[in-house]
Amino acid sequence: GSAEGAPDLEVLADVLEFRRIFGREVARLAAERATDVDVARLEAVAKRAEDPELAADEVLKLDFEFYVELTRAARNRVFQLLINTMKAAVLSHASFFAQVAAAPAVIRKHQRDVIHAVQSHSAEAAVKLVDVYLTQGLSLAALATPAAVEPSKAS
Repeated sequence: GSAEGAPDLEVLADVLEFRRIFGREVARLAAERATDVDVARLEAVAKRAEDPELAADEVLKLDFEFYVELTRAARNRVFQLLINTMKAAVLSHASFFAQVAAAPAVIRKHQRDVIHAVQSHSAEAAVKLVDVYLTQGLSLAALATPAAVEPSKAS
């Protein structure tokens, strides 16, 4: 963030871009490696997110938690360290991410679809679901702050 504590929108855009790249690989590995226990953990998070009384920011936090569990299912310790590091950054700027998050109903459907792909060990389907979903976040961010959130040309 800035000296005034405001989030640096370019950094936040980079976080969204990283999330998309990271998410696709995590989804692929999770679909290849997940056990029944991993699927049960994903189901537990998705079930908590289905509570109609939850505020949108709480659904967003559970969506992040869903990706933490997906990363666990990928069975890569470096990815787990990365997502734990990203968790602090994302949660400290939750108000920004809430603006560029999908609607709670979209998040809930996405989680159920990803669980099905992981349970079916369909890596291709999992990657596609995550890519489309996380691309929407980049698109929403671009609408919110056009110049600040375009992915860098080097990526």
